[in-house]
Amino acid sequence: MDVHEPRLLLITLSALLLCIVDSYNTLLLLDLGGTELNPVMRELLEHDASLFFWVKYILTALCLIILVVHKRFILLRFVSGHTVIVAVLCGYAALIAYQYRLLDSI
Repeated sequence: MDVHEPRLLLITLSALLLCIVDSYNTLLLLDLGGTELNPVMRELLEHDASLFFWVKYILTALCLIILVVHKRFILLRFVSGHTVIVAVLCGYAALIAYQYRLLDSI
């Protein structure tokens, strides 16, 4: 049985939480006149905001699960799954900081 350290769980759940915050901020920015730049997500938003949220959440969760399972695998010959999870967390943190700056400027 594969055992995962608590730090990896914290990092993974934090990335998933930031995904939820990103979705909320995206919807808020759209209500204030912003536009979604990702064409796939834009299409989902045009159909239903809850569909946008669930697709984004499920895709992120599935990708994180795959990365946790492969945390020690070397991907692309130089980076581990664990490192990619940390990069996802940092990417979401940077994106949310940018969204808050946008919200501050409105």
